[in-house]
Amino acid sequence: KRQVQDYIAAERSNAGERVQSRSGMLEFSFRSTRENGNYRVLSERDWREWEMERSVGVQRLQMIGQPQVKSIGDDLVRVDCAVHVNAVEGGENWEGVSMRSFDVRIRDGGPRIRHERLLAAREGIKPGQWKKLRKIDNGGRSNLRSSPTTRKNNIVGKLDPSETIHVWDQEGERWLFVRTENGLTGFLHRSQIDFSTPAEG
Repeated sequence: KRQVQDYIAAERSNAGERVQSRSGMLEFSFRSTRENGNYRVLSERDWREWEMERSVGVQRLQMIGQPQVKSIGDDLVRVDCAVHVNAVEGGENWEGVSMRSFDVRIRDGGPRIRHERLLAAREGIKPGQWKKLRKIDNGGRSNLRSSPTTRKNNIVGKLDPSETIHVWDQEGERWLFVRTENGLTGFLHRSQIDFSTPAEG
């Protein structure tokens, strides 16, 4: 988790500082995947050029909850996390939540990130707007997803009936960003949330 947190924290640095801090964190060829599913494989040289070309627009970063770690191989773990981002893109301010996944290889020389995925990004989600609600009691569990869609491969957890959840309630949004009591984050369809009882701040 520390490796991923340090990698994300470097986003606020200028290009030279970012390359210096991240160069020892990655396993090449490094893969980067965008939200649309397209990905590119970068050699160390390609990656350095890619980082140096990126402008610095991130003003603030904040991890939401604790990164979730699960084993996906003998020496490989997957780290899922959510980050609140405030950045300037094209002269305009962008504020929202970025859902990310990292494959990290654990070896004697230390952990190395081999794959970074951008799972979803949702604009307009501001920090500090949590409402404490519950999942509806419909007799079944609901899927917590890494992106606001019903894809088969984006389920990050299950929510029990009447389970307490913290919700960023965005009016007019069908999919809402939520955090469970144990820190798991993701998107849940509005129909699966009980709004009938008053929310706790």
